[in-house]
Amino acid sequence: MSKPIKPSKNLVYCYACKKRKMLFDEKSGADNFIKYNQGGILEENGKAPVRSYYCELCCSYHVTSNPSVEDGERRDRQDAQLLQELVSMAQAMDKFKELGHVLGSRIQDSKDQMFIGSFQEINDLHKELLPYRALLEKLPLEEKARFATHFRRADFLYAIASKMEELVSVPDSELENYVSREFPAISEENFKTIEMMVKFRKMERSIHEMSSYPDAVSREDYKLKVEEIGRYLASIRPIVGRRVTASYRRKLGLCS
Repeated sequence: MSKPIKPSKNLVYCYACKKRKMLFDEKSGADNFIKYNQGGILEENGKAPVRSYYCELCCSYHVTSNPSVEDGERRDRQDAQLLQELVSMAQAMDKFKELGHVLGSRIQDSKDQMFIGSFQEINDLHKELLPYRALLEKLPLEEKARFATHFRRADFLYAIASKMEELVSVPDSELENYVSREFPAISEENFKTIEMMVKFRKMERSIHEMSSYPDAVSREDYKLKVEEIGRYLASIRPIVGRRVTASYRRKLGLCS
């Protein structure tokens, strides 16, 4: 009896079987392989392919030594499900690829704006990220970890924005304890971020109140408050950049 054909060029790794399998473009090719090689393979290995089947993941035909058509149909359903999961993962990757180019910079821009009391950017970003949260679980582990870090940063900023009015109402001496309760295990750096944002929000509220009741406020008090905001803007310039602070100074009329 002639020895069975030992294919090499048409061996591929099949993700459904999780092993290398022979690949046939047509069912007739797979059936002919069984017809002409079954006996030799059986003699050599003790088992041989008995039927061909179409693989959804490889988009080609394989041969198998498992004679059970029912078992094959069950595996076909598993393959179809796995294929759908892979398609969903690919679609999620495409969406996150578009997002990945801008997400980091948008989070930073939102944070910069929060330093000068603007929360619209982080609120908008939070809404835009909602549809991506379900897709996050479909990403490969490495990509999932990278985007999860971005999401945690965005969530932290959104939480600050959501609680800002509460934070502003807390006396300065109690702020650290309050923040520790609301944001457990917060880092010193993140606490300083909150502290600066709250400080600015309080100054901004104060100067607006002064502007609303000019007769009840001396010119000197108003000038001191404006100077205080000016010093704050100068202190955050290395963090947020001159463009952000200059824009706010113009908005508040702090520069000509």
